[in-house]
Amino acid sequence: MAPQFDEVRQFYEQQAAVKVQGKWGFIKPDGKFIIQPRFTQVSRFLEGRAAV
Repeated sequence: MAPQFDEVRQFYEQQAAVKVQGKWGFIKPDGKFIIQPRFTQVSRFLEGRAAV
């Protein structure tokens, strides 16, 4: 099985930032995207929000 993500950050508040082809998005613990990769930089979610 080929890797899905170039980089994965730690889950926090049930979301993790993932990097795909140079862009960041967010996934749930089941691996489904909450936000498709489209950002050059992201921070972790805190109280339901993340800086992008």
